[in-house]
Amino acid sequence: MTVDLNADNRHPLSARSFSDFTLYGQKNQSGTLRLMSDNGSMDFVDLEMNGGRIETDRIVSASNCAEINRGTLTAKYLSAPQYLEIMGGTVKADNVTLTDCVLGWTEQTDSVQFDKITLVKDGAISIMDGLAFTDGTRVYEDALDPDEIKVNRGIVVDDAMATSWPGVYAAGDCCEGHELQSRNTMIIGLWANAAHQGTTAGANMTGKVAEFDGNFLHNITHFMDMDFIGFGDNRITGEVLTSGNIHEGLYVEAVLKDHRLAGVNILD
Repeated sequence: MTVDLNADNRHPLSARSFSDFTLYGQKNQSGTLRLMSDNGSMDFVDLEMNGGRIETDRIVSASNCAEINRGTLTAKYLSAPQYLEIMGGTVKADNVTLTDCVLGWTEQTDSVQFDKITLVKDGAISIMDGLAFTDGTRVYEDALDPDEIKVNRGIVVDDAMATSWPGVYAAGDCCEGHELQSRNTMIIGLWANAAHQGTTAGANMTGKVAEFDGNFLHNITHFMDMDFIGFGDNRITGEVLTSGNIHEGLYVEAVLKDHRLAGVNILD
């Protein structure tokens, strides 16, 4: 079954089960599929969203696969399928049950907001208040010509903060500076780091000679009444050493790679 939401209208549907359901709509258009005020469920065999919106207070479930490429899915209850692929767009749900589910998302995913989550894995049940997805810092690339300005995850710069286009400099969260641990260019999204890069770029733009010494990945933040400090690249795996209790008080986790310290996370 296919519903085309390219027009700005509403599509009330009385059916409760849909097989191979595809919702089409142009990005940023307001077509909406609403299924409300019914205590039944909205069951899909396969759900694919390529734009538009689905808004419902029913239970939304898919037995095989749900793929969200664009658009917005808002549901009071969400029972995730075997595969939930959030390739883009936004998914919001207040009560979520994930049963032996493979959950995936990409850099194009706009937002995922899950509250009151029940995880069922091999029969074991875990209940949590929320689920957070972190994707780091991304540069807004639409204003850049990739044939002129080299961009990976951020704008690539050298130690003078110069881009691949002569006379153009970049600094701060938008660019990839010299990361000391990996010896590659990476985004190091911190204010002090951005200030140092900006000073370097400004000096070179005015004819002086300056270099950014580089830095390593680290972060200091506060959330959910906890302080978090992280040093090093948390993607590196190795021997894990811990101290304290992760559920209360001070907790420290360190990762050793090739007998060298690769990263430390501190939670208090």
